[in-house]
Amino acid sequence: MKNLTKLFIVGLSAITVFTACNKTTVTTSTSTTGSSSSMKLAYNNTNLAFNTCIALQGSVNGSEQLIISGYNVTKSQISDNSFEVDLFADIDSIKVGQVFPASTIFEQPHSMSLFFFPDTTNAYVTQVAQPIGSVTITAVTSNEIRGTFSGGLFNSDDFEASALINTITNGSFTAKRE
Repeated sequence: MKNLTKLFIVGLSAITVFTACNKTTVTTSTSTTGSSSSMKLAYNNTNLAFNTCIALQGSVNGSEQLIISGYNVTKSQISDNSFEVDLFADIDSIKVGQVFPASTIFEQPHSMSLFFFPDTTNAYVTQVAQPIGSVTITAVTSNEIRGTFSGGLFNSDDFEASALINTITNGSFTAKRE
């Protein structure tokens, strides 16, 4: 059941990304090692850094969603671990200084969700039953979006948010956009 739930969450994220292609404009950006895109964070006081960060804008059932994904690329290979910051807003309406609190309902406008995939089998997420964390936007340009974040993550199938697994601190991202 645990693996089925994780598969469901990963599948839901993939569907969100593919559904975004129905939007009239989709902003994507990929970067390579050595570029200025990156994501850094600490989970339970363990530092983690990603050398690639992309921003993808999509629309699902009329709800705007900006997905900011951090991962490592080494010799054209994508890492097995990644971190995702989802903002439920259109990137063109996001302002410097804007704060997105953790969602209290699924896909709540002007809120955020965090997803941590430390490997190919585990997934940790913010849960609406106990919304912990926020994202603050520090820069928005035509080339990139930057921000900071923190939050509390639960097992993906812990919908009641009964056991906090990861505390995310000192999160920051510089995501490339086209």
